[in-house]
Amino acid sequence: MAMEKLLRVLGDANRLRIVSLLARGPLNVSEIAEALDLSQSNVSHHLRRLLDRGVVRRESRAGWAFYRLASESETVSGLVRVAVAGLAGTDRYRRDMRQLARVYSARKESSREFFDSRAECWPDLEGMLPEPGQYLQLIADCLEGAESLVEIGCGSGRLLGVLSGMAERLIGVDHSEEMLRAARRRIMDQAVGGSVELRLGDAEHLPVADGWADGVVAHMVLHHVADPAQVVREAARVLSPRGRMALVELREHDNTEFREKQGDLWPGFPPERLELWLADSGLEVLRRHELEGGTAVLVCAARRLRPDQ
Repeated sequence: MAMEKLLRVLGDANRLRIVSLLARGPLNVSEIAEALDLSQSNVSHHLRRLLDRGVVRRESRAGWAFYRLASESETVSGLVRVAVAGLAGTDRYRRDMRQLARVYSARKESSREFFDSRAECWPDLEGMLPEPGQYLQLIADCLEGAESLVEIGCGSGRLLGVLSGMAERLIGVDHSEEMLRAARRRIMDQAVGGSVELRLGDAEHLPVADGWADGVVAHMVLHHVADPAQVVREAARVLSPRGRMALVELREHDNTEFREKQGDLWPGFPPERLELWLADSGLEVLRRHELEGGTAVLVCAARRLRPDQ
């Protein structure tokens, strides 16, 4: 009977379209409505049906409510994969994905505008985040032996000086031109040595060649990006076969004021979700450290080697 109910709820064309969007990542009601060109009341009606059948979950954090697939259920996950695979390739699916791309672009633009406007005062806002000095050694231990590093979302360059001492070559990537200007000034003021190159680009589409990096650092960046899972996939893409990733992120929180002051798109993440994204990207978690009394987490991960490597 449970399977019949699942099949019945997914038998509706618009509910299946909603599920296909959420297969890419969490969305709020207005984003779903925009992507599918449906009214918010219509979308809310379908979401209630999906909630009742356990296909989606509703989460509310720091003043923002969003929906995600119930990926913890193997039955739901398997059925959704089959249903979405059947929809993929149709004209409607391609149209929905184009609209979803516009939703993600709007998120990116909102984040870019925020950081462009805050570049000068960002050092003050950095003080609201955990102090890196408390866990820099953990990052260094994770990346030990790396000769080439990429920092995703380097911002105003808070870590560039330290990271440049860990490897011979370092690329810092950020989507804000103003932040990169601040990073250049910081590098000059601190007389940072080594080879440090700053590149303008999105975290979801890194301007770095496949397999170039021995190590990737994503420090307090995923909660600022439109598509966090895609950022992890990009990190895996640029890693060499024996490369490692040091991922530092906030845990989920309910501090609305903090989220607004930081320009966050996401109110942190459960560590299990971070580890799921890493696993889905071909990375294996080596160790996890709790930071700042459990308000943040550092995950060290490595590329899973094939038998011939």
